[in-house]
Amino acid sequence: MIKERKSISKKLKSANKSKYTNKKIILILLGLLVLFHVVNNIIILHNDTVPISGDEAQHYANSLISYNKLKDNFLSNLIVTHVSYPPLFYYTTLPLYMIFGTSPDIAVMINIAYLIILIGAAYGIGKELGNPISGLMSAFIVSMFITIFGYSRIYTLEIALASLVCLSIYLLIKTKEFTNRKFSILLGITLGLGMLTKWSFSIYVTGPILYYLAHSFISQKSINRKSKGMGTKLKNLIIVAVIALCFMTLWYPTNINHLNSRAKVYSGTYTSTEQFTENSNTTVKDIKTTPVLSAYTKIRMLLFYPKMMFNHQLGYLYFVLFIISLFYIIITSKKGWQILLSWIIGSYLILTAVAAFSFLRTTYFFLPALPAAAIMIGLMISGLKNKTLRNILIILIILFSLIQFASHSYSSNPIFSKADPDNYNDGMQAGLLKSRFIQNEKNAWKAKEISDAIFTSIENYTNSNVNITLLVDFHDFSLGGFVMNYELYHKENLNKREVILTINEPLGQCGLGACIYDYKIIESMLLASNIIITQNYTQPLEGPTNKTVALMQQAVNQHANLFKTNAKFKLPNENWIFVMQRK
Repeated sequence: MIKERKSISKKLKSANKSKYTNKKIILILLGLLVLFHVVNNIIILHNDTVPISGDEAQHYANSLISYNKLKDNFLSNLIVTHVSYPPLFYYTTLPLYMIFGTSPDIAVMINIAYLIILIGAAYGIGKELGNPISGLMSAFIVSMFITIFGYSRIYTLEIALASLVCLSIYLLIKTKEFTNRKFSILLGITLGLGMLTKWSFSIYVTGPILYYLAHSFISQKSINRKSKGMGTKLKNLIIVAVIALCFMTLWYPTNINHLNSRAKVYSGTYTSTEQFTENSNTTVKDIKTTPVLSAYTKIRMLLFYPKMMFNHQLGYLYFVLFIISLFYIIITSKKGWQILLSWIIGSYLILTAVAAFSFLRTTYFFLPALPAAAIMIGLMISGLKNKTLRNILIILIILFSLIQFASHSYSSNPIFSKADPDNYNDGMQAGLLKSRFIQNEKNAWKAKEISDAIFTSIENYTNSNVNITLLVDFHDFSLGGFVMNYELYHKENLNKREVILTINEPLGQCGLGACIYDYKIIESMLLASNIIITQNYTQPLEGPTNKTVALMQQAVNQHANLFKTNAKFKLPNENWIFVMQRK
């Protein structure tokens, strides 16, 4: 009897030791995966010569505004932010600024922290719904999606949003139908933090939460349980809701004006928005024109996000694996398949509905739903009963992923997708930067010099209302870059004059899939302008932007006699940019 007990004890110790060793190996593998992305991001950002523009420049400007405001008066400016987005992403960047100073390359490194959360949460979901192998494959695959590693090198909200969505789904599963108090509290905190990152956070978690609520409280299994268990669930659900709402009240009630503006965006009635109002003496307004969408265009939008997944976000092979895994988890009734399906299909339905009723659609909107695709593929691979076949498939996927990663990160001719970083329309969809491989200095792009020339032209006007139209490729020079340079170099001077700047950016709509094709609209923008920024396109844009570019050039040529050239700049891509002022 004693010998038998000793034998059992020895087996338990051996099992615990083996379990500890496995956990250690998993942590090492996940750590190596993170290190792989950190090293590559540092190399790429160090060698990148293209200045930030568009949304990235706008978010960088927002982070500087937040940093300066908190330095001036921490307590009074902590809750009432002075930018049009919730503040969490910007606030998490501030420690980097305090340690290393401010620069776009320093700012974007905060994405590493969010990438760690994303990889960890993807592993956690894969493990909970499958096993450690499915967890590891889920973590690896999601980090190897083109748009994930692409956007991890860009200072925008998307990687932070995706990580908090993925973490929320993981914690939702860990609540065990809201019976676990600890994970219910953590879920409430994460939901609150997600809403403090971007209001669209709710789009991606609505489907999984609704399914889980139905499964936890309405399913026959739940109804048959004792009332005591149901009471615990209700208490934990209330705790989740209260904690999430408490976090939301830190920002939303005092920033209702930003919500009203965004509500117009999603409803399709958006006409203008204030880009920043950090000082009441200076206002910059960005004028947008909402196009009328035909019934045919609305039908085509049903395929917009799947098409972007295939061409730009996942790549060809991963998209095929996703479709196969989608059918696999449904047919095999894989544990938790409903949550994954409600996550990715729910996000698709909501975003497609938004696109159908407004012009608002762009590829990165779907990025926070992509971890569900990676987890589905991971579950399918780990579910293969033939161990040899499974191991071969894992090796092939790893090799394919590394080739795809290298070709999109270091080559000007990427393979396995349409995400070409040297083509703006295609590269933008995946978060890859245009012309990354042009060898020149960053200041060769003249971003600051162009802004300086614009602000010099503004100073020529004694009135406080100045209308500016950007008739340029929004990569070569964008509203975001303009606002960023304002914050860095021109804020103090313009604030003294109480200037109101109105910015028109016709080509900016193309980034949302709503190019302006009405010549009269573009012409009216130009005729109302005091200052225009235009360019000759030695390397024309491709796709639907071509028509808008042609109309912009037509308007400039027709009314060139109304303007004089104050400054001109040659860019590394051979395009010339002209800053012109009304005569």
